[in-house]
Amino acid sequence: HAHTRNIYGGIQANPKSRFLKEIPEDLVQDVGCIGGNGSNSRDAINRVSKNEKNPKPSFKDGDKVSHPSFGEGIIINVEDDIAMVAFSGKGVKKMSLDIAPLKKIK
Repeated sequence: HAHTRNIYGGIQANPKSRFLKEIPEDLVQDVGCIGGNGSNSRDAINRVSKNEKNPKPSFKDGDKVSHPSFGEGIIINVEDDIAMVAFSGKGVKKMSLDIAPLKKIK
């Protein structure tokens, strides 16, 4: 079972399920922690550091953009890091500029 889980940026301790007691002892093997070396945390930190070195372009109303799934579109509104983008034949999509793979088209 998972001893701890990362949930919403915090660590939650998980007690063993009461149903584990129903399994005969000779069928249970405790393998300890798997992947608990923090590599995922280091990878996340490296991704953040990499993103800080390559800042995303700033977007403004009227910018033409390209998205891998929706194609070409026009930004119709930007507030903070959220953009409303009108894609031809796909409609208007609300997208986080921190996450969406938008590229400016000149």
